[in-house]
Amino acid sequence: MHTIGKALLLLCSLTSAGEIAAQTVSGKLIDDNKQPLPYANVVLLALPDSTFVTGTVTAEDGTFSLNTTTPNQLVRISSIGYNTVYKPVQPANLGVIQLTSDTQ
Repeated sequence: MHTIGKALLLLCSLTSAGEIAAQTVSGKLIDDNKQPLPYANVVLLALPDSTFVTGTVTAEDGTFSLNTTTPNQLVRISSIGYNTVYKPVQPANLGVIQLTSDTQ
């Protein structure tokens, strides 16, 4: 009976560790006019050295999603003509992010 309890505890801890480790970072990009920003670059970087992990581009409606495995990561969002934005992956839902025009 005691070994079954240990096995059950181990199984539960492994299951919750897997749920914590894998998550999807998502959000939506808009421009200065509150319009969706398609085809912007969204890149996941590992900290502390900003190593490239994975990347995607936003859809026609400005949405994106990336799978992350560790909480110590950073999202870099960039598009030609707009200022680059950096966001931590916590919380996983970044919500609506407005990119501002690069005036230079």
